[in-house]
Amino acid sequence: MAEVHQKTTFEEGLSWVLKNKLKAVAYTWGGCVATSLAYQWTRPIPTSLKIIHTRVYAQAITLGALAAVATIETYSRSRGFAPEDDEE
Repeated sequence: MAEVHQKTTFEEGLSWVLKNKLKAVAYTWGGCVATSLAYQWTRPIPTSLKIIHTRVYAQAITLGALAAVATIETYSRSRGFAPEDDEE
């Protein structure tokens, strides 16, 4: 009998990121903007600075997310991992 390989949560997440690279980066950016704006609103600084700080933080996190996606892509190619095409 052939043994069926159950994907771990990590492998499922890796597969999703490989299939949806831009969505992963966009979701990271959106979450960072919302979180950073919520944090900035608690600080006693002018609104314009709150928005500027939020944009800068979100931009830095987005660059980190792009680097993470590139690293995942490189890692998966070196390990021979390719996501399956789920055609529904």
